Amino acid sequence: MKVLNLTTFILFLSILGNCANGLKAEAKTRLPKHLETNLETKVFVARVNNSLGNNQHKAVAYLNSGNQNYQKGKLQDALKYYSLAIQAYPEYVDAYYQRGITHHHLKNYHGAIEDFNRALKIDPVHPEIYISRGNAYDDLGNREKAISDYNEALKLSPTYASAYLNRGITYFRKQDYQQAIADFTQALQINPKLIDAYYYRGNVRYDLKEYQQAIADFSQAIQINPQYTKVYSNRGLAQYKLGNNQQAIKDYNKVLELKPKDIYTYFNRALARNNIQDYHGAISDFNQVLKHNPQDIQALTKRAYTRAELQDYQGAISDYTQALKINPQNAYIYYNRGNIRAELTDYHGAVDDYNRSIKLNPHNPQVYGNRGLARYNLEDNQGAISDLQKAIEIFKQQGKEPDIQKALEIIERIQNEKISSSL
Repeated sequence: MKVLNLTTFILFLSILGNCANGLKAEAKTRLPKHLETNLETKVFVARVNNSLGNNQHKAVAYLNSGNQNYQKGKLQDALKYYSLAIQAYPEYVDAYYQRGITHHHLKNYHGAIEDFNRALKIDPVHPEIYISRGNAYDDLGNREKAISDYNEALKLSPTYASAYLNRGITYFRKQDYQQAIADFTQALQINPKLIDAYYYRGNVRYDLKEYQQAIADFSQAIQINPQYTKVYSNRGLAQYKLGNNQQAIKDYNKVLELKPKDIYTYFNRALARNNIQDYHGAISDFNQVLKHNPQDIQALTKRAYTRAELQDYQGAISDYTQALKINPQNAYIYYNRGNIRAELTDYHGAVDDYNRSIKLNPHNPQVYGNRGLARYNLEDNQGAISDLQKAIEIFKQQGKEPDIQKALEIIERIQNEKISSSL
């Protein structure tokens, strides 16, 4: 007669754990790598006077037409007009500058830098051009040249808040967090309403795990602009990290009020809902993510976790199976599906999944431990003890004494049962 059962002694890892997809169950972050508004879209107003010749008048007209197309989002047409302006007046700094800005928006960073170089050769005293060239270098990954250009802009205009802001973003990308914070703080001293300085300083503090300070910065940004969607999103992430799930959900609700199709936010809200055991709400959010992208393996595995919490084990198995069709090399998914099958007393199916998991990752002691328990329930006591001993070997390497003791206790009980049955 059996004295052990899997549901009682699955002690090595919770049935689904926090590694359902091989990644920690953290919210997806949406920290942009580039400030959406840091391209200088300022249009230089061309000063027309009687001393301009016909070609210069034409150049001004072409520039204005280019600006109109740029504002309408017709970037290729804008490029044509800026080029016509340059043909008419080859020394026209404003035309080179605006064409460079347009190239940048089209992600032609080398073309943008070439135009900014020409503009600076003609007139090297515009800090806006240095900032914009710095942005192009930054997007090419050339952080040092970007910082050099921001420094030049600050030499020309020491109180230019945008130069500090953009230099701070580059330091953020370099993970030089303290320098980034210093630049964002300096920008705010110059312009206390510079919302993106609060936003990015909050992002830096988030990365430093200074979640309360990050929340304070995001809240300042929201006071300036209550419609700033991405700030609510990232404040929600910081609240989530602090375990303030209800506050996180409030922020995610606001994001979805402003941007109803934000898939990242549905995912993040689902994680927070799981934490407060609102499993039905979490499943509803994961459904939204999967409606948008049925191949989202994180959403599938997290929904499987949630379904298991609701004891919808068949639904959980279905999600894990679908996830394995997408990524058949994920050891954790086999492991978790094996745990669900064991819960359903499908021990043969569980052992099969544990075998596949071990083949992909032979270093996870929990899999050996749970396969040992499944084998025990299949009356393979020798196989069970062998697996539990392997689990102990790996637990020793990891220094996990409590898990070693649990495995030893299970082995002892199996051995005692064998002795009893032989009497």
